[in-house]
Amino acid sequence: MTGRNEPCPCGSGKKYKKCCWPKDQAKRAQETAVSKSSPHPIIPNMISTADPDMNDGGVSAVPEDVEVDPLLQRINAFWDDFMDAPYEDQWAATNK
Repeated sequence: MTGRNEPCPCGSGKKYKKCCWPKDQAKRAQETAVSKSSPHPIIPNMISTADPDMNDGGVSAVPEDVEVDPLLQRINAFWDDFMDAPYEDQWAATNK
């Protein structure tokens, strides 16, 4: 990651903060807004996206050409179980 006072990686010769930094900040803000609508807030939009054609707002299938990370699968499975658990079990899981 480029520091604000370092030369811009685009090669303009300007400092990053005076060149591409504002555009990158806007892009990050947009990605954050999109990730808040993700079905798995821990891993936003990595392998699943909301399908607007599904009436229940479910998750669309992962395309076959996408390699699914086993760690992401475990995290997402934990998150699903956590969200389905009663409050007391959620609280117990956070205090382990």
